Amino acid sequence: MAAKRGSGLWTGLGIVLAACGVALLLILDTIFENKSLFTANEAEKGTMLGLIGMFVLFAAAVGMFIHSGMKLSRFDNLERDFRLPYAFKAALQRTQFHFARTYRLALITGVCLCVLSPIFIFAMSYVDDDLTPYGVSAFLVSAAVAVFLFIYYGNIQGAYTKLLEEPHITEEKKEGERVIGAVNALLWPLATAVFLFTGFVYQRWDVNWAVFPITGILVGMSSSVYQILKRKNV
Repeated sequence: MAAKRGSGLWTGLGIVLAACGVALLLILDTIFENKSLFTANEAEKGTMLGLIGMFVLFAAAVGMFIHSGMKLSRFDNLERDFRLPYAFKAALQRTQFHFARTYRLALITGVCLCVLSPIFIFAMSYVDDDLTPYGVSAFLVSAAVAVFLFIYYGNIQGAYTKLLEEPHITEEKKEGERVIGAVNALLWPLATAVFLFTGFVYQRWDVNWAVFPITGILVGMSSSVYQILKRKNV
């Protein structure tokens, strides 16, 4: 339980740092591109500073991801059958019951942040198109906070689920988790790459944020299609 909580904390903070890195690049690039304040040479320096800051934060985030994975690696034996003492299982069930309200509140807050975060882009674009990068930065940070809530509290809930599930884990379930995990590992980095490419190259920060909800829908569809195909084969 403590390892899952710590893993969720480090992973969530890594996501927030990565988002802050991109936001830092956008903000510094926008500030130094202001021709009334800085020369063209100074603008290039601002972009370079933003890139340096972004990669430093990315490096810190990757370190957090590695640390998070190592915290859980020693519990790989839980993938095999295990049984808990009855008294301990009952105590876990009671604490899970009390945690359920916190988990629901975290999910609701995260979903609301995801839904409302594009407002920053629209608001800044409405005031002045030159302010759009600031809205994008706020969008990235607020979305990252939402992801932090999902990961941190989801990890805690996942620990309860892992410890309280039936003592056997079917091979079909393991295979499904591997397939869905592989799809997530492919789609989400691809969506981030498309977001950054269309933003920096084509300056379409006003619409390219939609790639993330679309990716979420695709991930959900892939999971549902996989489950349907598995039932059909059975």
